[in-house]
Amino acid sequence: MSQRSIPLLRVFLAVLLALPAPVRAQNTLPSGGHVVAGSAAIGAPAGNTLTINQNSGRAVVNWNTFSVGQPNTVQFNQPG
Repeated sequence: MSQRSIPLLRVFLAVLLALPAPVRAQNTLPSGGHVVAGSAAIGAPAGNTLTINQNSGRAVVNWNTFSVGQPNTVQFNQPG
């Protein structure tokens, strides 16, 4: 490799590293949900849908991650 091509390689690598990482949206659904108040049931993902059934008037759920990539859906079923 010539002395001239090394700076160009460094610029190319710097630009490449600055680009955002690709998003893997196809498999993205919320994960790590924990009910901390009220009553709710977090189902296992079925196909591309995650269902949360809320059983009390109010509920609080803490999540490790909450992202929904296309074509996925999250369905919240609330009383009343």
